[in-house]
Amino acid sequence: MKPRPGHDEIEVFRWYHLSMQFNVTKALEIVGAPYAEPDGHVVVRSLFHSRSIWDVTAWDRADLSEPVLLATIGDTRLLVDGRHRARKAIAEGVSKLPCYILTEKETEQCFEGKAQKNRYLKLRNLLRGIEIKVDLYYSEPRSAAKRPLNGDHPPTVRRPR
Repeated sequence: MKPRPGHDEIEVFRWYHLSMQFNVTKALEIVGAPYAEPDGHVVVRSLFHSRSIWDVTAWDRADLSEPVLLATIGDTRLLVDGRHRARKAIAEGVSKLPCYILTEKETEQCFEGKAQKNRYLKLRNLLRGIEIKVDLYYSEPRSAAKRPLNGDHPPTVRRPR
């Protein structure tokens, strides 16, 4: 597993309040980024459910053409990569961003170690039946090679690598 271009080390998204670490580098390898086509588009305003203080200087480096990454946990999709891109899009009035969407099984693979997997399973069980609304749109008609957005069933065809 190698860091993505422009990054010196493996990227990890941390949920500090849950003591969880999500391996973003591994997730991007699973979806085939940056060579795979995005799964669709996400409405930017639906990505944020709380107010936070953000590093505005990081927005300068944010590339809005790079897809954000959503992880599926239970019936919920959470933004795990692309927070600065999403905030820059809001600031610039962009309504939709391209996105990759991990299935539940793919999301589980990105939590490494027994303790991390156990925390993930507890969170998944907690979020069953709770859906945080994330508006998703396809930029083109769905084909057999595209993964389903509803997360109820696994993809039938993997992305070409």
